[in-house]
Amino acid sequence: MKFLLLLILISGSFVSSKAQTFFVSGSDKYSVNKVTEKVRFEGYKIVDSAAADYIVNLLIDGKYNAMSLKRGFKGYITITDRITGSDVAKSDIQKGNPTLYNGYNASYAIFSKLEKKFLPDALKNCPKKEVATK
Repeated sequence: MKFLLLLILISGSFVSSKAQTFFVSGSDKYSVNKVTEKVRFEGYKIVDSAAADYIVNLLIDGKYNAMSLKRGFKGYITITDRITGSDVAKSDIQKGNPTLYNGYNASYAIFSKLEKKFLPDALKNCPKKEVATK
């Protein structure tokens, strides 16, 4: 009897389990790798874009001006539901400038800050999707 009850409980978890998969998209491969590793570290699965439940978009805009003291680059992260196309979460805008300290890569510096501040809570708040498995 105990074996039968255990078998029913285990098979029920295979039929309807909750899973979240992500794909990280961005123009800078170092930033994409950094954010991908953070998503994996938080316990989520990384898949290709066609199979993902959510797309993590790394968006950056700006240009470098050596003579200006203001920050030339702005970036933020959005998490988009792949099926509906709607944004599930959006970070605040982070500003940065390429410097010797960050290897003249403002994108990496901006997204390194955002992945620490924004990603853990945003990933936890993504709605879980029902997935039927065999």
